[in-house]
Amino acid sequence: MSIFINHQRLLTDSDNLSGRNYLLGTSDPLSLRGDGRVVNVLGSYYFSKALDSTQEYIFQAIVHADQDGGRLYCGNDPDWYVYRYQDVVKGDNIVSFPAQKLKSGTNLKFTVDNSNAQITMRNATLNKGSVIKEWQPAPEDYVMQSDFNALKAKVESLANSKNGGVPHFSDYVPLEMEAA
Repeated sequence: MSIFINHQRLLTDSDNLSGRNYLLGTSDPLSLRGDGRVVNVLGSYYFSKALDSTQEYIFQAIVHADQDGGRLYCGNDPDWYVYRYQDVVKGDNIVSFPAQKLKSGTNLKFTVDNSNAQITMRNATLNKGSVIKEWQPAPEDYVMQSDFNALKAKVESLANSKNGGVPHFSDYVPLEMEAA
């Protein structure tokens, strides 16, 4: 049984608190204008790493529609093992569901059927546990300061090298192609 105070659910002893977001690229919303047919692809969010099939996960996102009608579907490629749907309702709506048994696939895919609405999904999160915490990007979506510092040092080194401080085009070798 859930108890709500001021629209906030109180935790119970059986709740399992969530942690990091396991979906990549959630800073960019998914958006689509439905055409009234079935299987209009809204988009996919890829997993940041392989998920543990023994763990419980929960998904949540904010979905905005400019009109009622149709259904939003969620599946887990390749076999749509985790398959959920929700009616499309005008306004901002929270879509949330337990996503157990995410044992295969690389992403969660979203489609819209039988809707002419403009639909936008934002702040998507997939967390371990049974309680969603506030949205944040996956750790893999962040670029580390150390990565910027290494790039800055490489550019400074090139600028101070050959040709009297003016780098030559041959100095610009992609970092991933350099010998270790």
